[in-house]
Amino acid sequence: TAGGTPAQVLTITDDDTPTASFSAGTASVAENVAGGLATVTVNLSNASSLAVTVPVTRTGGSASGSGVDFTYTSPTNITIAAGVTTGTVTVTIVNDAVGEASETIDFGFGTITNATAGGTPAQVLTITDDDTPTASFSAGTASVAENVAGGAATVTVNLSNASALAVTVPV
Repeated sequence: TAGGTPAQVLTITDDDTPTASFSAGTASVAENVAGGLATVTVNLSNASSLAVTVPVTRTGGSASGSGVDFTYTSPTNITIAAGVTTGTVTVTIVNDAVGEASETIDFGFGTITNATAGGTPAQVLTITDDDTPTASFSAGTASVAENVAGGAATVTVNLSNASALAVTVPV
């Protein structure tokens, strides 16, 4: 007969919990990107035997949401299936016709399920403007009398499209 304790419970602690990271800390997309979509990618350090849920949240930036510069529902959950190491979300980029500075969207993680935040827990996506206006004179030639009233002549310059930035044209 066996003496003492005839059975024992052994608990194995899983030390392979993956970490989730954005594919890069910074990324950029042209305002006129084909299809109007930018992709934000999250990678796991290793495959998990469980599905991993990564909430990707907008945390700030200079771009305006709600269809002005982009459309994104925050947070958007990425569910990375067991055995898979990558997931993506898309951001709809609005291609406006206004010249403006490049703008940014900042992303971070919400509370991750079945993984932890890893080495790159934030991403800045830069929307690069494609609407730099061109300037042109309203007339190709003009003449004015040497003794014009007031001693000044008016030269009119037109922009090809509106600009949210000040435009200086040397004449």
